Amino acid sequence: MEMTLRISDSCIGCGQCVRVCIRGHLAVENGKAAETESPYCCFRCGHCGAVCPKDAITLLDFAGEVQEPCDGCPVPPGALGELYRRRRSCRWFDRKCTEGELEGLLASVKYSPTAENSQAVQFAVVDGGFGAFMEMAASVLRTHTDEHPRLGQFVDYAP
Repeated sequence: MEMTLRISDSCIGCGQCVRVCIRGHLAVENGKAAETESPYCCFRCGHCGAVCPKDAITLLDFAGEVQEPCDGCPVPPGALGELYRRRRSCRWFDRKCTEGELEGLLASVKYSPTAENSQAVQFAVVDGGFGAFMEMAASVLRTHTDEHPRLGQFVDYAP
């Protein structure tokens, strides 16, 4: 198994990294997080390091970079580009964005990670009917939850 993470002794074995790993690449063993064999290899999204309360997980590919802590959301629109460069986590907003804010967001997301930052990315903005969109996406994904158990988390979240 190729090792993709450095897990330091400051790991407290809380399991937050395990809960966000959509590839099933992590487990808590002997009270500490550990990389584990899974049918799906780690694709270096960095979510595990982003949610670690002790900053115990570092992607080996990014071992020299320092991630600065993010103190809450939503983040002011002008700071999003910097946040996206440093964090690997889910983004949410508590209100409808203005057109100018949306343009700034879309300009910033080019720094969002993909698997090894090698995939072409397209974005869709759902301006209305978000509930119906989530229901449709869940109905499509629901048929694959036995094949990819982590999809169940999304399906359970969707209305």
